[in-house]
Amino acid sequence: MEIMINIIKKNINNFRFIHIGKCGGQTIKHFFNLYDTKIKTYHVFDDIEFNHNLQYIICIRNPILRAISAFNFRYQECHEVPRTKYHLSKENEEDILLKYKTLDKLAFNLYNSGIKNIKAHKELFTIGHIEHNISYYLKNLLDKISPNQILFVFKQENLNKDIKTFFNVQRITPVYHHKLNKKKYLTKTSYKNLKKALSSDYQCLSKLIEWNKIDKDFIKFYKK
Repeated sequence: MEIMINIIKKNINNFRFIHIGKCGGQTIKHFFNLYDTKIKTYHVFDDIEFNHNLQYIICIRNPILRAISAFNFRYQECHEVPRTKYHLSKENEEDILLKYKTLDKLAFNLYNSGIKNIKAHKELFTIGHIEHNISYYLKNLLDKISPNQILFVFKQENLNKDIKTFFNVQRITPVYHHKLNKKKYLTKTSYKNLKKALSSDYQCLSKLIEWNKIDKDFIKFYKK
């Protein structure tokens, strides 16, 4: 089978990269640059082009792990970055981050006895990257294209292996390490609530599973 990066370089205008935040997109773009491949990329706020003659490369992550990573990243930023430089933050994002301190506490409040807590949901989707979730990038795209238009799916949890496969790299310095710490643990209730709140993300991943683009175990990746 021909190496995928070579296929792209032969007709670069036929390919698009969907860079979903907190899914390893910067690392993937780094390798595209190493191979002098200026693929057109869509990121947050970009209007994704729908065309049946195009093929798409996307990067994804388990929605729970992505949300945890996003919350922790933004929480760290609000302590270290001057407010005027706080990237794309909403006016009350910092207050929400400091109020809850961990995603576990916020997720726990998403539902009360099965009833949606509208305020907590609004707070959740005020957090950077969580606001622009996987569904934000992929739902309309997956509704309009066919399975054979997805050339490759990079998975953050498997990024080193996927980079080797796609770019035909034999050995690379590891660019992603999956680690857990106290801020990444969720109680059973918080996990259940968060998964429900991110149901649109899971719907997108289910379609990719149906299309045989990712393994069905991917959506079960996160375990307490």
